[in-house]
Amino acid sequence: MSGINRPILLTGVHGRVGGYLLPLLQKMGDVVTPTRSELDLGDAGTIHSYVQAVNPRWIVNPAAYADPLAQVRLPGPEIHGNIPDVSGETAHQFTLGSPSR
Repeated sequence: MSGINRPILLTGVHGRVGGYLLPLLQKMGDVVTPTRSELDLGDAGTIHSYVQAVNPRWIVNPAAYADPLAQVRLPGPEIHGNIPDVSGETAHQFTLGSPSR
């Protein structure tokens, strides 16, 4: 599948930033928007498997940990620690985002 035909993976679609980005990204192609139950961002193995299965051309990760009792929204260290490691590793394997030569 060529890069342009691969979907865009968008996490955190139910949040403020993800919700804002969804219609913008949809103008660029198919967007896959997994729920927390479909993609556990705290589990590197799950992320790796999901990214391999979806084979996205881009990964957009505005997901964050929300603590409604404290009324704050903080990036979860496990989320932002796992996504770059796993997506970078997978990108290397599948040459995601590599310019065509």
